[in-house]
Amino acid sequence: GMYRLHLNPFDDPDIIKSFLGKVWSNGDTGLYFDEVYMLPDSRARSENQVLRALYTTGRSRRIPMMCLSQRPVDVIRYNFSEASHHVVFRLNDELDRKIVRGRVPYTPFEQAFSGETNLPKYHSFWYDVQRDLSFEMLPGPSEDVLMEMFEQVEKVQKWT
Repeated sequence: GMYRLHLNPFDDPDIIKSFLGKVWSNGDTGLYFDEVYMLPDSRARSENQVLRALYTTGRSRRIPMMCLSQRPVDVIRYNFSEASHHVVFRLNDELDRKIVRGRVPYTPFEQAFSGETNLPKYHSFWYDVQRDLSFEMLPGPSEDVLMEMFEQVEKVQKWT
């Protein structure tokens, strides 16, 4: 299965630890964390060995994790060091850019995050760790343009 966790900074860390322990025991379970910085960790919240185990060896138990955060400065280092892919969007805060430069191979992002420079709005960088490949992703078309494209496809399908 796949679980989407809506984290709350007031959640009981023991409940989260218990849930993550069950995921570890079961294996074959995907996790999607929105605002991953709220997970209990060693940063004055509470040490969570289960979370560390999920980051470092969860792949061997078929536990994929997708972790998102608007503030990389607050995300534990295992999230970066154990990731197979990084997707970096516009980072307005210099400290966030500094964290990304320190934890994600810097070369692909050098131009976008050097000094005061930042990505244009709605652009992102994708980096595949294993292949050491990166590319800039441009924003997609607007909703109106997409809907028009789908209408054209539907017309062609009805005609053929």
